[in-house]
Amino acid sequence: EEAKSRYITNNDNLILSLNGYSRFSDEDCRRAGVKPGEYEAACKAIIKHLIKHINDKFNSPKIDLIYGASDLGIDKVIKEVSEEHNIISLGFSCPKYMLYVKDDEIPVYLGKNKDDYAERYVESLDLLISTGGREQTLSKDILCACRYNKRIHFVDVLNLLSSTGGVPATRIGPDGKIHVENAAAAMGRNISFFTPGKSQIMNFHGDIWDQVFQDVNSVATEVCRRKMSPERKFK
Repeated sequence: EEAKSRYITNNDNLILSLNGYSRFSDEDCRRAGVKPGEYEAACKAIIKHLIKHINDKFNSPKIDLIYGASDLGIDKVIKEVSEEHNIISLGFSCPKYMLYVKDDEIPVYLGKNKDDYAERYVESLDLLISTGGREQTLSKDILCACRYNKRIHFVDVLNLLSSTGGVPATRIGPDGKIHVENAAAAMGRNISFFTPGKSQIMNFHGDIWDQVFQDVNSVATEVCRRKMSPERKFK
């Protein structure tokens, strides 16, 4: 609470962050069909366009950027944008990840462990843009966003950039276990829901329950069609 009150508690402010990949190696780029540095450049553009939009729309309110404090990947991108816009970021970390934190003047809240770090980080946000990421993103950040009623928006950056037709949500590792490869894809491909707002966007008319039935039927059709033989698929 002291860290938040000192660095990110202001009137008329918006507290933002992005999560995603701390490391995306040349081999990761090759497998995903993206150029080295392309993912980071795209994420930086997202933040900068968002800051400009909020400033123009709301007459330059106080924008606070918080991040995972490491000097790597998506966290380094946030830090660079923060420095360009003269925003004092508040970093979040834990003992396991402190070796990746650069020794500078930016304050860092140190959680007791990975769980505490994720909870305090997400709890402090107004909006989290999720651009990908692996196990930590899927099992910690997304869960905390739901627990603390924070708005999370998924942008599957890798699949927007990929020249190979798509980046899988998961992959089988050399150990034979399933590993999260792209948390944004995992959410976008596997989870769907119906809201009254969706009925307005899709220009549905009439009784909303007719719309619910139609929407659920459409999702079930999509799932079922993928499993059908060629004879049944387009019957």
